[in-house]
Amino acid sequence: MNGTLSIHGDLTVLSDLALKIDEWFPGALETAVASDAWGGWTVDRMTVLLDRLHPWQLLLVSFVARSGGRRSDPEVREKFAIGDSGLRGQTGAISKHIETMKKAGLIPDDASHLVKVDRTGSVPAFAIPGELMPIVEAALGQPQVEKALDDARRSQGLNERK
Repeated sequence: MNGTLSIHGDLTVLSDLALKIDEWFPGALETAVASDAWGGWTVDRMTVLLDRLHPWQLLLVSFVARSGGRRSDPEVREKFAIGDSGLRGQTGAISKHIETMKKAGLIPDDASHLVKVDRTGSVPAFAIPGELMPIVEAALGQPQVEKALDDARRSQGLNERK
């Protein structure tokens, strides 16, 4: 039986612990370091933002995040377009919450956006900055956010996990 163990804490202490584990069980340890802060964001701050989002925007963030932080415009339109208005207002509402958090001093003025439309490729895409992905993924895994996502899926009749 194999398992995965995540330990959060001071990197120096964790590095020493990883060396000891590797001595006890040679070759059994894989390590990965994911930043817990980037661009003005922490997991706690991201969780606050996700808690504030309308279910539709929360589902959009989850949909983009669950594909590594990038979904093509047609993929997003297929799941999230609303009548004739299409996707108008989907990312703007998220940005407004971020601006409110900046004004309240919850995040720094230079905090990164969460989701934006990237028009640099051949097909426009909705993207989350790669450096922000570990923070978004951790926040999406918080119990209250997972519950909000489940409630949003039921209320919107949407399965964005695909």
